Amino acid sequence: MAGTARGCARVRTWAAPRRVRGDYLGVDVNVAARVADAASGGELLVSGELLERIDTSAFKVKRKRRFKAKGAPKGLDVYELG
Repeated sequence: MAGTARGCARVRTWAAPRRVRGDYLGVDVNVAARVADAASGGELLVSGELLERIDTSAFKVKRKRRFKAKGAPKGLDVYELG
């Protein structure tokens, strides 16, 4: 899961999203939105699971400490890529 101040992308599915009249609903959609909301201007936030899947050699990786968001699973690690 990645979040930016301009949008987000879902990478992992905690619960299958449902499509309702052109919108997607579900836990993973909610969590992606919370990660995106936590990003400030120009900041790129990613989950620990996504971090394990990408080549981070071109980025400075910093753990976002104390990431807490309503609806986010406990233990969700979030990192800033710079």
